[in-house]
Amino acid sequence: MNRLLSLCLAALLSCTVLTAVAMAQPGGPGGPGGPDGPGGPGHQQMAPPPHERPGPGGPGGPGGPGGPMARLLGELDPEVRDAAKTLILEHRKSMYPLRERMKGKKHELNALIATPNASPEAINKLVDEINTMRAEIFKANVAMRQQFFKITDIPLPERPGRGPE
Repeated sequence: MNRLLSLCLAALLSCTVLTAVAMAQPGGPGGPGGPDGPGGPGHQQMAPPPHERPGPGGPGGPGGPGGPMARLLGELDPEVRDAAKTLILEHRKSMYPLRERMKGKKHELNALIATPNASPEAINKLVDEINTMRAEIFKANVAMRQQFFKITDIPLPERPGRGPE
């Protein structure tokens, strides 16, 4: 009975992981298809990673035209502004894989929490891994903000336009 339960849970976890991987593929679960683009007719495409978006929030949003970042950079010389934008873009690119791995670990943790006989040690191990990743991201953000200050002489808030966490 115990072996059967373990096999069922392992199969369920495997299906969950495979479904998550399939959903994460470009075009979603349908994959590339048809004349209407990825995923077939009426299917929404996945949003590009943050570092490939023109600016989150659109007009007036944190990274959009007229948003806090645009106002923050607006008074700078074009060379300094370009250097600051490049710094931010490169930082976003470098952080994206780590943020995605952390999201994956959070999904693993949620699946493990929903498992009836999950060991506290396994749960705590995932919590520690997530916290380690969160600390890496925070340290990288602080380092980027220091570099931003060196370039612009403007202290970059932790979350421009959104206040502190």
